[in-house]
Amino acid sequence: MDGIDDLRQFENEADTAIAAMPIMALPARAVLAGLHYFLWVTQHAGLLDLDPQPGVSETAIRRMGYLLPLLVRRQAEPFGVSARDALDGFLKADPTGEQMAQLLSYAHFSEFMPEAHKKYYTVTTIREGFRLVLRSEWFEQMQARDILLSELALVFPFPAKKELDPVLREIVRDLPDANWDLVGPLLGRKIEALLFSLAEPNLVAPEGMERIFGSGYSGFYRIRAAILAYAELALEISMILGATSNRENDGKGISDETLEWISCNVEAEWFVGLIARLSAAEPGMSSASSDFSALISGNRQRATTAGMACLDL
Repeated sequence: MDGIDDLRQFENEADTAIAAMPIMALPARAVLAGLHYFLWVTQHAGLLDLDPQPGVSETAIRRMGYLLPLLVRRQAEPFGVSARDALDGFLKADPTGEQMAQLLSYAHFSEFMPEAHKKYYTVTTIREGFRLVLRSEWFEQMQARDILLSELALVFPFPAKKELDPVLREIVRDLPDANWDLVGPLLGRKIEALLFSLAEPNLVAPEGMERIFGSGYSGFYRIRAAILAYAELALEISMILGATSNRENDGKGISDETLEWISCNVEAEWFVGLIARLSAAEPGMSSASSDFSALISGNRQRATTAGMACLDL
Protein backbone atom coordinates (compact mmCIF):
# COMPACT_ATOMS: atom_id res chain seq x y z
CA MET A 1 0.00 0.00 0.00
CA ASP A 2 1.12 3.56 -0.60
CA GLY A 3 0.97 6.32 2.01
CA ILE A 4 -2.62 7.40 1.42
CA ASP A 5 -3.86 3.81 1.64
CA ASP A 6 -2.02 3.37 4.93
CA LEU A 7 -3.55 6.61 6.19
CA ARG A 8 -7.06 5.50 5.20
CA GLN A 9 -6.56 2.24 7.06
CA PHE A 10 -5.37 4.17 10.10
CA GLU A 11 -8.46 6.38 9.84
CA ASN A 12 -10.73 3.32 9.88
CA GLU A 13 -8.89 1.96 12.91
CA ALA A 14 -9.19 5.33 14.66
CA ASP A 15 -12.93 5.50 13.93
CA THR A 16 -13.40 2.06 15.46
CA ALA A 17 -11.23 2.77 18.50
CA ILE A 18 -12.95 6.07 19.32
CA ALA A 19 -16.43 4.57 18.97
CA ALA A 20 -15.41 1.75 21.34
CA MET A 21 -14.24 4.02 24.18
CA PRO A 22 -16.33 3.69 27.38
CA ILE A 23 -17.28 7.39 27.34
CA MET A 24 -18.91 6.90 23.94
CA ALA A 25 -21.34 4.43 25.51
CA LEU A 26 -22.66 7.20 27.77
CA PRO A 27 -25.71 9.33 26.98
CA ALA A 28 -25.02 12.48 24.97
CA ARG A 29 -25.48 14.75 27.96
CA ALA A 30 -22.70 13.05 29.92
CA VAL A 31 -20.24 13.43 27.04
CA LEU A 32 -21.25 17.06 26.53
CA ALA A 33 -20.92 17.77 30.25
CA GLY A 34 -17.38 16.40 30.21
CA LEU A 35 -16.41 18.38 27.12
CA HIS A 36 -17.99 21.61 28.37
CA TYR A 37 -16.34 21.29 31.77
CA PHE A 38 -12.92 20.74 30.18
CA LEU A 39 -13.34 23.74 27.88
CA TRP A 40 -14.61 26.00 30.67
CA VAL A 41 -11.82 25.10 33.09
CA THR A 42 -9.03 25.49 30.53
CA GLN A 43 -10.44 28.86 29.45
CA HIS A 44 -11.38 30.27 32.86
CA ALA A 45 -9.04 28.45 35.25
CA GLY A 46 -7.97 31.80 36.69
CA LEU A 47 -11.33 31.96 38.48
CA LEU A 48 -10.30 28.80 40.33
CA ASP A 49 -6.78 30.06 41.10
CA LEU A 50 -5.35 27.78 38.42
CA ASP A 51 -3.40 28.54 35.24
CA PRO A 52 -5.74 29.01 32.25
CA GLN A 53 -4.85 27.57 28.85
CA PRO A 54 -6.94 29.64 26.44
CA GLY A 55 -5.02 28.40 23.41
CA VAL A 56 -5.98 24.82 24.21
CA SER A 57 -9.66 25.57 24.72
CA GLU A 58 -9.98 27.87 21.70
CA THR A 59 -8.40 25.31 19.39
CA ALA A 60 -10.57 22.52 20.80
CA ILE A 61 -13.73 24.61 20.38
CA ARG A 62 -12.98 25.05 16.69
CA ARG A 63 -12.88 21.27 16.29
CA MET A 64 -16.03 20.45 18.26
CA GLY A 65 -18.16 20.22 15.13
CA TYR A 66 -16.25 17.12 14.04
CA LEU A 67 -17.54 15.29 17.11
CA LEU A 68 -21.22 15.92 16.37
CA PRO A 69 -21.63 12.78 14.21
CA LEU A 70 -20.50 10.76 17.22
CA LEU A 71 -22.75 12.58 19.67
CA VAL A 72 -25.95 12.26 17.65
CA ARG A 73 -25.61 8.48 17.87
CA ARG A 74 -25.68 8.58 21.65
CA GLN A 75 -28.85 8.23 23.70
CA ALA A 76 -30.68 11.54 24.00
CA GLU A 77 -31.75 10.98 27.60
CA PRO A 78 -29.71 12.86 30.20
CA PHE A 79 -27.40 10.97 32.51
CA GLY A 80 -29.17 11.43 35.83
CA VAL A 81 -31.13 14.53 36.73
CA SER A 82 -28.44 17.19 36.90
CA ALA A 83 -25.23 18.41 35.31
CA ARG A 84 -23.36 17.09 38.34
CA ASP A 85 -24.72 13.59 37.71
CA ALA A 86 -23.82 13.86 34.03
CA LEU A 87 -20.28 15.03 34.77
CA ASP A 88 -19.77 12.42 37.49
CA GLY A 89 -20.81 9.73 35.02
CA PHE A 90 -18.28 11.00 32.51
CA LEU A 91 -15.46 11.20 35.08
CA LYS A 92 -16.25 7.72 36.35
CA ALA A 93 -15.90 6.37 32.81
CA ASP A 94 -12.70 8.37 32.21
CA PRO A 95 -10.99 8.89 35.59
CA THR A 96 -7.55 9.65 34.11
CA GLY A 97 -8.70 11.92 31.28
CA GLU A 98 -7.02 9.69 28.71
CA GLN A 99 -10.21 9.19 26.72
CA MET A 100 -10.88 12.93 26.68
CA ALA A 101 -7.39 13.47 25.25
CA GLN A 102 -8.03 10.80 22.62
CA LEU A 103 -11.38 12.34 21.70
CA LEU A 104 -9.86 15.80 21.23
CA SER A 105 -6.97 14.33 19.22
CA TYR A 106 -9.54 12.60 17.04
CA ALA A 107 -11.27 15.95 16.46
CA HIS A 108 -7.96 17.47 15.34
CA PHE A 109 -7.32 14.44 13.11
CA SER A 110 -10.75 14.94 11.54
CA GLU A 111 -9.79 18.49 10.58
CA PHE A 112 -7.38 17.49 7.83
CA MET A 113 -8.59 14.03 6.77
CA PRO A 114 -11.17 15.38 4.27
CA GLU A 115 -8.30 17.26 2.59
CA ALA A 116 -6.23 14.08 2.54
CA HIS A 117 -9.09 12.25 0.82
CA LYS A 118 -9.23 15.03 -1.78
CA LYS A 119 -5.51 14.48 -2.44
CA TYR A 120 -4.36 17.84 -1.18
CA TYR A 121 -1.27 16.11 0.22
CA THR A 122 1.46 13.75 -0.79
CA VAL A 123 1.32 11.16 1.99
CA THR A 124 4.36 9.14 3.03
CA THR A 125 4.35 6.38 5.63
CA ILE A 126 7.24 6.76 8.08
CA ARG A 127 8.24 4.92 11.23
CA GLU A 128 6.62 7.54 13.50
CA GLY A 129 3.39 7.60 11.48
CA PHE A 130 2.77 9.71 8.40
CA ARG A 131 4.27 12.74 6.69
CA LEU A 132 1.84 14.97 4.79
CA VAL A 133 3.16 17.59 2.38
CA LEU A 134 1.03 19.81 0.15
CA ARG A 135 1.27 18.34 -3.32
CA SER A 136 3.03 21.26 -5.08
CA GLU A 137 4.45 24.71 -4.44
CA TRP A 138 1.68 26.28 -6.53
CA PHE A 139 -0.99 24.41 -4.55
CA GLU A 140 0.66 25.50 -1.30
CA GLN A 141 0.44 29.14 -2.38
CA MET A 142 -3.22 28.74 -3.33
CA GLN A 143 -3.96 27.13 0.03
CA ALA A 144 -2.30 30.01 1.85
CA ARG A 145 -4.39 32.47 -0.17
CA ASP A 146 -7.56 30.50 0.51
CA ILE A 147 -6.87 30.46 4.26
CA LEU A 148 -6.17 34.19 4.27
CA LEU A 149 -9.36 35.02 2.38
CA SER A 150 -11.37 32.70 4.62
CA GLU A 151 -10.04 34.47 7.71
CA LEU A 152 -10.94 37.86 6.24
CA ALA A 153 -14.48 36.61 5.64
CA LEU A 154 -15.01 35.65 9.28
CA VAL A 155 -17.11 37.64 11.71
CA PHE A 156 -15.02 39.86 13.94
CA PRO A 157 -16.07 41.86 17.00
CA PHE A 158 -15.34 45.51 17.50
CA PRO A 159 -12.90 45.72 20.39
CA ALA A 160 -14.63 47.06 23.44
CA LYS A 161 -14.19 46.60 27.14
CA LYS A 162 -17.33 44.88 28.34
CA GLU A 163 -18.64 45.44 31.82
CA LEU A 164 -21.01 42.98 33.45
CA ASP A 165 -24.56 44.28 33.54
CA PRO A 166 -25.36 45.24 37.17
CA VAL A 167 -28.59 43.24 37.03
CA LEU A 168 -26.55 40.04 36.61
CA ARG A 169 -25.51 40.10 40.24
CA GLU A 170 -29.14 40.34 41.27
CA ILE A 171 -30.07 37.42 39.00
CA VAL A 172 -27.22 35.24 40.23
CA ARG A 173 -27.66 36.06 43.90
CA ASP A 174 -30.78 33.95 44.38
CA LEU A 175 -30.24 31.20 41.81
CA PRO A 176 -31.96 28.91 41.14
CA ASP A 177 -34.88 30.93 42.57
CA ALA A 178 -34.19 34.18 40.76
CA ASN A 179 -36.46 36.93 39.51
CA TRP A 180 -36.59 35.79 35.90
CA ASP A 181 -38.46 38.92 34.84
CA LEU A 182 -35.05 40.57 34.86
CA VAL A 183 -33.64 38.18 32.28
CA GLY A 184 -35.79 39.21 29.30
CA PRO A 185 -34.71 42.86 29.28
CA LEU A 186 -31.10 41.81 29.91
CA LEU A 187 -31.14 39.51 26.88
CA GLY A 188 -32.71 42.33 24.88
CA ARG A 189 -29.85 44.66 25.77
CA LYS A 190 -27.33 41.99 24.86
CA ILE A 191 -28.96 41.41 21.48
CA GLU A 192 -28.92 45.09 20.60
CA ALA A 193 -25.26 45.33 21.60
CA LEU A 194 -24.35 42.27 19.54
CA LEU A 195 -26.14 43.63 16.48
CA PHE A 196 -23.79 46.59 16.46
CA SER A 197 -20.56 45.00 17.71
CA LEU A 198 -20.04 42.30 15.07
CA ALA A 199 -18.79 43.02 11.57
CA GLU A 200 -18.36 40.87 8.48
CA PRO A 201 -18.40 41.26 4.71
CA ASN A 202 -21.71 40.31 3.11
CA LEU A 203 -20.41 37.74 0.64
CA VAL A 204 -23.84 36.24 -0.10
CA ALA A 205 -26.36 38.28 -2.09
CA PRO A 206 -29.58 39.22 -0.22
CA GLU A 207 -31.65 36.95 -2.46
CA GLY A 208 -29.26 34.12 -1.64
CA MET A 209 -29.82 34.70 2.07
CA GLU A 210 -33.56 34.54 1.46
CA ARG A 211 -33.21 31.16 -0.23
CA ILE A 212 -30.83 29.72 2.37
CA PHE A 213 -32.35 30.99 5.63
CA GLY A 214 -35.83 32.07 4.64
CA SER A 215 -35.03 35.64 5.68
CA GLY A 216 -32.67 38.39 4.63
CA TYR A 217 -29.60 39.59 6.46
CA SER A 218 -31.66 41.47 9.05
CA GLY A 219 -33.47 38.34 10.22
CA PHE A 220 -30.29 36.26 10.17
CA TYR A 221 -28.41 38.84 12.24
CA ARG A 222 -31.16 38.96 14.87
CA ILE A 223 -31.31 35.17 15.15
CA ARG A 224 -27.54 34.97 15.50
CA ALA A 225 -27.51 37.77 18.07
CA ALA A 226 -30.23 36.02 20.09
CA ILE A 227 -28.27 32.75 20.20
CA LEU A 228 -25.06 34.56 21.15
CA ALA A 229 -26.89 36.58 23.81
CA TYR A 230 -28.16 33.41 25.48
CA ALA A 231 -24.69 31.84 25.31
CA GLU A 232 -23.12 35.00 26.73
CA LEU A 233 -25.64 35.08 29.56
CA ALA A 234 -24.89 31.45 30.47
CA LEU A 235 -21.15 32.10 30.34
CA GLU A 236 -21.34 35.18 32.56
CA ILE A 237 -23.54 33.42 35.10
CA SER A 238 -21.18 30.43 35.15
CA MET A 239 -18.17 32.69 35.71
CA ILE A 240 -19.78 34.58 38.60
CA LEU A 241 -21.06 31.39 40.20
CA GLY A 242 -17.80 29.53 39.60
CA ALA A 243 -15.60 32.15 41.23
CA THR A 244 -18.00 32.65 44.15
CA SER A 245 -18.65 28.98 44.89
CA ASN A 246 -14.97 28.08 44.63
CA ARG A 247 -14.15 30.69 47.28
CA GLU A 248 -17.00 29.51 49.48
CA ASN A 249 -15.74 25.92 49.14
CA ASP A 250 -12.21 26.97 50.16
CA GLY A 251 -10.90 26.27 46.67
CA LYS A 252 -12.27 22.72 46.57
CA GLY A 253 -14.45 23.13 43.51
CA ILE A 254 -17.49 24.77 41.99
CA SER A 255 -21.15 24.37 42.85
CA ASP A 256 -23.76 22.20 41.18
CA GLU A 257 -25.55 25.31 39.95
CA THR A 258 -22.36 26.48 38.23
CA LEU A 259 -22.23 23.23 36.29
CA GLU A 260 -25.80 23.76 35.10
CA TRP A 261 -24.68 26.98 33.38
CA ILE A 262 -21.41 25.57 32.09
CA SER A 263 -23.29 22.78 30.32
CA CYS A 264 -26.85 23.94 29.64
CA ASN A 265 -29.30 21.14 28.95
CA VAL A 266 -32.57 22.34 27.47
CA GLU A 267 -35.18 20.92 25.15
CA ALA A 268 -34.78 21.81 21.49
CA GLU A 269 -38.40 22.99 21.24
CA TRP A 270 -37.92 25.27 24.24
CA PHE A 271 -34.69 26.73 22.88
CA VAL A 272 -36.04 27.30 19.37
CA GLY A 273 -39.10 29.00 20.86
CA LEU A 274 -36.92 31.25 22.99
CA ILE A 275 -34.71 32.27 20.07
CA ALA A 276 -37.76 32.88 17.88
CA ARG A 277 -39.23 35.23 20.48
CA LEU A 278 -35.96 36.99 21.14
CA SER A 279 -35.09 37.53 17.50
CA ALA A 280 -38.58 38.70 16.55
CA ALA A 281 -39.05 41.12 19.45
CA GLU A 282 -38.62 44.84 19.06
CA PRO A 283 -35.50 46.57 20.43
CA GLY A 284 -35.60 46.89 24.20
CA MET A 285 -37.88 43.89 24.72
CA SER A 286 -38.87 44.96 28.21
CA SER A 287 -42.56 44.62 27.36
CA ALA A 288 -42.01 40.95 26.55
CA SER A 289 -40.36 40.10 29.86
CA SER A 290 -43.26 37.95 31.03
CA ASP A 291 -42.90 35.74 27.95
CA PHE A 292 -39.17 35.40 28.55
CA SER A 293 -39.80 34.65 32.20
CA ALA A 294 -42.08 31.74 31.32
CA LEU A 295 -39.65 30.41 28.73
CA ILE A 296 -36.46 30.75 30.70
CA SER A 297 -38.03 29.21 33.78
CA GLY A 298 -38.16 26.05 31.68
CA ASN A 299 -34.40 25.80 32.11
CA ARG A 300 -34.98 24.88 35.73
CA GLN A 301 -36.95 21.79 34.68
CA ARG A 302 -33.77 20.00 33.58
CA ALA A 303 -35.06 18.88 30.21
CA THR A 304 -35.29 15.22 29.23
CA THR A 305 -33.45 15.47 25.92
CA ALA A 306 -29.91 16.50 25.17
CA GLY A 307 -31.46 19.18 22.96
CA MET A 308 -29.41 22.27 22.33
CA ALA A 309 -26.10 22.52 24.13
CA CYS A 310 -25.02 25.97 25.20
CA LEU A 311 -21.26 26.02 24.41
CA ASP A 312 -18.71 28.41 25.85
CA LEU A 313 -17.81 30.07 22.56
